[in-house]
Amino acid sequence: MPVPVTAHSGPASSPSALRRVAVLVVLVLLTETAPLEISLVYPAVPSLTAEFGAAAADVVVAAVSLSAAVSIPLTGRLADRLGIKSVMLACSGAFAVGSLLCALADQLPMLVAGRILQGTVGGLLSLSYALVRKVFPPSHVPLVLGVAATGIGVSGVAAPFLGGHLTDAYGFRGVFWFLLALVLVMLPCAALVLPGERPEPAAPSPRGGRPMPPARQRLDVPGALLLGAALSAALTGIGRSSSAGWTAPAVPAALAAAILLGLIFVRRERRLARAGVEPAVDLALLTSPGMRTTLPLAVLGSAVVGTVGFLLPQMVQDEQDIGALAAALWTFPLGVATLVGGPLGGLVARRHSPRHAAMLGSALLTAGALGLAVLPHGRAQLGLLVAVFGLGIGLQYPALSNLVTEAVPLARAATGTALLAACGQFGAGTGVALLGGLRGTFGPDSSATYGLAYLACATCGALAFTTAARMRHGRTPATGGIGAPASAGTPTPAPRMTPLPPRRSPRMTTSPHDSDSTAAAPDADGFPDHTVSMPLTPREFRPGGANGTPHTYEHIRLTPQTRVIGAQVTDLDVAAPLDAGARAELRQALLEWKVLFFRGQNLTATRQREFAGVFGTPERDHPFLPSAGDPHVVRLARDRQNPGTENIWHSDMSFAPQPPLGSVLRAVEVPSTGGDTLWADMAAAYDGLPDKVRRRIADLRAVHEIPKAPGDVGAARDRLRPVEHPVVRTHPETGRQLLYVNRVFTSRIVGLSPEASRELLDFLILQAGYPEYQVRLHWEPGTVAVWDNRATQHYAASDYFPDRRVMERVTLVGDRPR
Repeated sequence: MPVPVTAHSGPASSPSALRRVAVLVVLVLLTETAPLEISLVYPAVPSLTAEFGAAAADVVVAAVSLSAAVSIPLTGRLADRLGIKSVMLACSGAFAVGSLLCALADQLPMLVAGRILQGTVGGLLSLSYALVRKVFPPSHVPLVLGVAATGIGVSGVAAPFLGGHLTDAYGFRGVFWFLLALVLVMLPCAALVLPGERPEPAAPSPRGGRPMPPARQRLDVPGALLLGAALSAALTGIGRSSSAGWTAPAVPAALAAAILLGLIFVRRERRLARAGVEPAVDLALLTSPGMRTTLPLAVLGSAVVGTVGFLLPQMVQDEQDIGALAAALWTFPLGVATLVGGPLGGLVARRHSPRHAAMLGSALLTAGALGLAVLPHGRAQLGLLVAVFGLGIGLQYPALSNLVTEAVPLARAATGTALLAACGQFGAGTGVALLGGLRGTFGPDSSATYGLAYLACATCGALAFTTAARMRHGRTPATGGIGAPASAGTPTPAPRMTPLPPRRSPRMTTSPHDSDSTAAAPDADGFPDHTVSMPLTPREFRPGGANGTPHTYEHIRLTPQTRVIGAQVTDLDVAAPLDAGARAELRQALLEWKVLFFRGQNLTATRQREFAGVFGTPERDHPFLPSAGDPHVVRLARDRQNPGTENIWHSDMSFAPQPPLGSVLRAVEVPSTGGDTLWADMAAAYDGLPDKVRRRIADLRAVHEIPKAPGDVGAARDRLRPVEHPVVRTHPETGRQLLYVNRVFTSRIVGLSPEASRELLDFLILQAGYPEYQVRLHWEPGTVAVWDNRATQHYAASDYFPDRRVMERVTLVGDRPR
């Protein structure tokens, strides 16, 4: 019998429920270090100000945010390569050293140095999110992420009293001695309880050949320092703008330096990525559709949370003329509400969507900040306002972590959550920098400083709400993340791997026990494993995307053609004008089913182009196909004298830097028999890969180019240079992972030897050929098909000669695969 492939990531075995609870408790307590450091130090700011001055106190607070923004991307990369536990322990050790320096500091440089070391712990919460994803069943992850964030609430409840007592009794040094003691207690607990992990699959060597072991690949430390310099310049310019005005010479100079350093950083990172060197920040991941909407939300929300958290204890002490401990009695509802909001945010993300949790959290942050700006600060009113604000904080953290979890593959979980944490630290640092300018203008204790700062926070909160409301990512219930390990919960049924007769590499052999029922999968080096094969077990395909919930439609009628891909739209005349509801539902149906069929349509080329506009922007002038009279419509006329070349599985124009979004194909003349077109769902093909293969290809890139051919095709090849695209792309609208290689245009995998590249490509390309992933359309006069070129491959059967087959196609402008 074939040996099943077991999905696996992280620990050698799936932890028991009791062990998971223990892991969660330790994670909550360990990750409490970072928010507790903030909550304890903020009440100590008056003590810092008394010894080092107001400006120095602001620098000391901002140093942590800046240090975290620089170090967090590196810790995320290290965690994905060396293991999350090891990096968490190392960061905690650096925090202990930094706390000791701060406790002993009698001069500002020593204090700042200690704060920079403390900043390295800023990524612990994000690393805990990634570890949760590897330890807990996917269905539990959304809620557990909310529970993991409760450390913020625990620190919010305890820190005002603890920080007040330590500050009143021992000054700011008492805070740092306590932090040192806390981390020294937690380090051995974490070492004993947190699970170890297997190293991630080896990354490809930049010069080809066998992959280089992860531990021997160097990190881009100079890139991280360059990023830090750019962030420092930006924060300096923002801070000076509030006090000196935007036209003061120092402000545009600092901002110009930030832009220049940022451009140099981006150029450097792109060059390193092309050379096969691991960059400080993965720009492709940073700009992926899910991340590029989530990260601005993190910046805005963190600016609000950091600024209000910094100001609130000082405001109470100033207005009520009381000490830090007494002020804690006024502000402790903030922590209680945050403690409640964390699990609530995880529940909202799982039952509704992470976007709903983000919108609700942003709305509460806005309401709380606005109330602090315009309402009187009596004890009851202040307690209510800070409770509203704290609930918003609690909702925000699981919303953001679930949004990232849904956008980033498991193999890069720590990298994705680290980028989230870095943006959060930058947002908090920006808020403190702006606050420094206000304090310099109106005085550190001025009511104008507090009022304007709270109004600015309310504005940022409103922008965060708008960003969350407009984002396309995270609109469905959280699933626990793409690429979630099956070993963490109920085993996922293995895919049915139907054998195919087409091309197969000689090394791509099957199980010796049953060559007709299994297909071998590549090992960690890209070569097939002759001892591990896929069992002939039916896979339960789930329509409606990663969460398995089909959408409902009110303006159109759909008839699914398979359980996986393809639906026919009935009772709709696409030649007539379509109302907004029908247009929106057609776009949604295309995302859900990937191919839509329309029978009995009567379209002209012009109306076909107009109908294509429902789904995107029509392209002009195909590089080598002839026009049908309209520059947006190409004609494919095939017969015995002019046979087609579309009878190979392919994705249209993947050789372009921005391959098409999709196409609208209309039957003009159909043969009496034959001439069908088949489409394959490449999201289902990716889901059906063995887990170890998905980990292996997560970060690989492939070269796409026009193959050598005579005539117009050859001329187009000379004009268009080869491009690189990820082997696994993320759909820009659904966030699903898709296998993105094809037989026609994919020539090699970057960083692998020619033999290894061909072996792995042969295996991956075969995935489109399994019938379980396919739908087939028999053309009739007036039939129209629309497909998502990003998520599918297609094959036009050439089995109709001597008959003639004429099609007209409109192609839609796409984007760069990420």
